[in-house]
Amino acid sequence: MNCQRVQNLLSALIDQELESNQKQEVRRHLVGCRECHAEHTTLLQLKECFGNLPKTEPRLDTLAGLRLRFSEKPAPTAFSARFNLILLRGLSLTGVCLLLFLMVTALLYPAGAPAGGVAATNNFTAPATVAAADQNFSLDQSVTVYQASLDLP
Repeated sequence: MNCQRVQNLLSALIDQELESNQKQEVRRHLVGCRECHAEHTTLLQLKECFGNLPKTEPRLDTLAGLRLRFSEKPAPTAFSARFNLILLRGLSLTGVCLLLFLMVTALLYPAGAPAGGVAATNNFTAPATVAAADQNFSLDQSVTVYQASLDLP
């Protein structure tokens, strides 16, 4: 068993949470490894120190005070009022932008217009020379950019 694995299991060993075969493997490693043995000893001492601390019960008035604090609604501060105002302005601006977008969209693409809207009204036709130029090229031949530019209008 390697040191990293043993150090991950030391706390479980001290708390008696390991199975018997794991306990034996960890103890065998602790006998041969000084670093892991020192870590084990330190953890045992730490557990003993915490175990020797006096146990105190919380006072009832302390618990009642905590419950009262958590049940009270905090008073609004100037920061929260300012934040709410900024949030309201931001939401209003977003709403106005969305409304403006919808209005522009409705103007550009009316409901009764043919499909394509404004873009469909552009009557662009390709020049006849382009179609003729395409016939001069073959996929079997390599053409340089210079040769292709000579055929363009």
